[in-house]
Amino acid sequence: MAIKAVVFDCYGVLYNDGIGAYNQPLLAIVRALRAHYRTGVLSNMSGAGLRARIQQGKMADAFDAVVASGDTNSMKPHREIFEYIAAELGVSLPEILFFDDSVDHVQGAQAHGIQAVHYRSLQDVTDALDAHHLNYL
Repeated sequence: MAIKAVVFDCYGVLYNDGIGAYNQPLLAIVRALRAHYRTGVLSNMSGAGLRARIQQGKMADAFDAVVASGDTNSMKPHREIFEYIAAELGVSLPEILFFDDSVDHVQGAQAHGIQAVHYRSLQDVTDALDAHHLNYL
C-alpha cells in the first residue's frame, strides 16, 4: 500500500532533549514532505505540553495533525492512538510511515500494520523515504 502520511514522535526525533534543540534538518524535510503527503506528530505526553513544544519550535506549519496521548486516553504503542492519528490525517494505518526513537513504539506500530522505522539519526529518515520513493526534496 502506498504511503500517504508521515508521522514523527516529538521527543528524541523532532526535539532532542539531551541537547535541548529542535532537529532543524528534519523539520526542513517534514516541511518538504507536507507538499505531497499528510504529516503528523504523535507523542506520549500531555496535549498542552506537546502544543507548547510545537509552538516553541515554530513547527505548527509543518504538520497536518498533532496528537498527544493526553488528548486521546491511549498511549503508544496501543492501537487506539495510532487509529486516532490515522483518522486525523484521513488515512488508513498501512498508509502511514512512522518514525520513533523507541523500539517498543516502532514494534507496536508495526504490529498494527503501520510501516514504522526506528529513528537514530536523520539518515534513518532519508533511507526510509528513499526506500518508499517519497518526494522530500
